[in-house]
Amino acid sequence: AGNLIHTSDVSILRGPLEEGAPWLRDAARIDVYLVALQRSPRFDEEGRHYASREERADAAAALGRLVAAAAEQGVHTLVLPPPGAGGASGCRHPAEIARLLREAVLRYGAGIKKVILCREYPGQLHGGRWEDFAHAWGEGLRHPGRTTDALASSLRLKPGYEALIDAIAEQFYKFMMNSCRGWLVMWGKPAGAITASGFRDFLLKDELMQAIIDCGFEHPSEVQHACIPQAVLGTDILCQAKSGMGKTAVFVISIIQTLDLAESAVKVLVLCHTRELAFQIQHEFMRLGKHTGLKTGAVFGGRPIDKDKELLKAESCPHVLVGTPGRVLQLIREGVLKMDKLSHFILDECDRCMDQLDIRRDIQQIFIKTPKKKQVMMFSATLGQDTRALCKKFMQGPHEITVDAESKLRLDGLLQYYVKLDERAKNKKLIDLLDVLEFNQVVIFVKSVKRALALDGLLQEQNFPSMTLHPLPANFAHKARKDDVITATSGRIDRFQAFKEFKKRILVSTDVFGRGMDVERINIVINYDMPEDSDAYLHRVGRAGRFGTKGLAVTFCSTEKDSEVLAKVQERFEVNIGEVPDKIDTTSYLNA
Repeated sequence: AGNLIHTSDVSILRGPLEEGAPWLRDAARIDVYLVALQRSPRFDEEGRHYASREERADAAAALGRLVAAAAEQGVHTLVLPPPGAGGASGCRHPAEIARLLREAVLRYGAGIKKVILCREYPGQLHGGRWEDFAHAWGEGLRHPGRTTDALASSLRLKPGYEALIDAIAEQFYKFMMNSCRGWLVMWGKPAGAITASGFRDFLLKDELMQAIIDCGFEHPSEVQHACIPQAVLGTDILCQAKSGMGKTAVFVISIIQTLDLAESAVKVLVLCHTRELAFQIQHEFMRLGKHTGLKTGAVFGGRPIDKDKELLKAESCPHVLVGTPGRVLQLIREGVLKMDKLSHFILDECDRCMDQLDIRRDIQQIFIKTPKKKQVMMFSATLGQDTRALCKKFMQGPHEITVDAESKLRLDGLLQYYVKLDERAKNKKLIDLLDVLEFNQVVIFVKSVKRALALDGLLQEQNFPSMTLHPLPANFAHKARKDDVITATSGRIDRFQAFKEFKKRILVSTDVFGRGMDVERINIVINYDMPEDSDAYLHRVGRAGRFGTKGLAVTFCSTEKDSEVLAKVQERFEVNIGEVPDKIDTTSYLNA
């Protein structure tokens, strides 16, 4: 039952399914769907439901698509909650649901051969609601003879297959949230066995699906498959997954799928720790929401706040705002950014944000300004227990997706080597590597702004097409003129965009590029300076070999402390990092 959504809402089904239906529990392979429904108070004075004809038609069409998709994937059993239950999973108007469901099954679900209707208490077997459902269903519904059994009905249709589709029908869910309440839940199969053949299995709306196709995405990653169905339902999400597996797409896709765009107001707030990451996340929303009318904006320090104020005016106000905590908090305090319409609160690279006290304080101040009722999602590649506990304080019953063993955090397809050398030999070895290795794009990590500038200058002297990306030097913002700070910030974004667009092939960077940055052509990472710890190592080398592609990471090791960090990396991730060989097979790190 670990995959049940809102377990408390469906707990009454456990007994009937496990105790009253042993044939279901003991079956070698039974895949079922549970649709939990509840009426909301949308009735006239006489208690009659008054959903519009359009709403009913939308629900019927969406349910039809759901049943058709399920049947296509081989689902043969549907499980419904008790028809008269007054609790959260009860269907209070079963006749209407029965008609919709029966029509969908008869028209689209040729492979569905069984419908199970569960009971909450023995007397319910003979209640009026059961009779309402049975009458509306018509032929093919069988009244069970024993009250100890789960209510079951056999629909006399073609024999089905035994497979599972794990998907959410957004339009049907939206209707159920307006005139009912709906969850689509799977039962009977361990999470590790679930697979999705493509994004179409999520039953995304057409505009979003077209954008996904335009981007060239074909199959969801493991983390996307685990998170997107839950995120679409509005569940709070706390996700730890290795770099390059599409965590950003989880919240971008789920938000675009469910967001109401009728009103121009900030409804989604995404916080991250660097302006480059804010820029990148905004770009993801733009390219996946391009067919939907979604409006996006990004705000961060180091540029005129008047531009941000202009962005947030009523006529141009974005639905999705991505920003760094400091600038977002400033806009809230000045009364420019209103949080009253917010429905989604996202924190990317949450461990970095929570570990830095000043950023954490800003996030806390922002959070208390948001509505109590909202969806909260947080993501990172690394997440310690203390940080995890802190993140959960912002959430309500979060669905946690995490890598079971830290060894699984290693990046498949990424070759990892080290070079033992003296500090003074680093420059020559770096140039030798750049001469012999074949690369699309390469990132070279150093430990300080000063070293980044010096190394970039050296590479350009040697005619390598390099550029640098780093934070403003210490105290620069305090000593420099305001216009110089703005120019420096703008130039940093421009350089990041140029590298992302393949205008430069070599990037020298500090750890500002080590988290969350997604540039698909990077296939080599060189740690010119050893990262501080194993977390930083994982984030750095994760820039290459993203989404399961090939890549190469080479780390320079020049001090005893460097050797200690390297040993901890190998121990934690259970990976053997050997010395770089004289010759590396190009096909081992370069995709065909």
